[in-house]
Amino acid sequence: MSIAVIAAAGLKLELSYRFYCSTNDQTKASASLIAETIEQIDKLGSELDSYCNTAAVSVTHQTIRIRSGSCKPPPPPERRNSTITAATPTAPSVAEIRAAGGTAGSSDYASSIASSGEFTREQFSMRYV
Repeated sequence: MSIAVIAAAGLKLELSYRFYCSTNDQTKASASLIAETIEQIDKLGSELDSYCNTAAVSVTHQTIRIRSGSCKPPPPPERRNSTITAATPTAPSVAEIRAAGGTAGSSDYASSIASSGEFTREQFSMRYV
């Protein structure tokens, strides 16, 4: 086992590696690849350092005005003038559902409508042309 100390741009790294190669050329090629990798890591490190140093966060101070007790609050937003239309002409209104003792999502109301015969299967059968 051999230990190589590589200095690249002021960065010292101590690497421990083992060579199983029989030729000296393969050893040199491996050492060259390691040195190149360390140089690339060092370049990335310096780029990150320069990025972090130049990207300083600017802090701006904004004053917040607090309303005094004598000042009236702003008026509420205006209501929209819209009408609610039913999905079908026979659909009951929310007021009718509540008057019947149920809520808009009540299963009692749904079962009473289903048993009343108001909706028949023929209304919803598929017709093929």
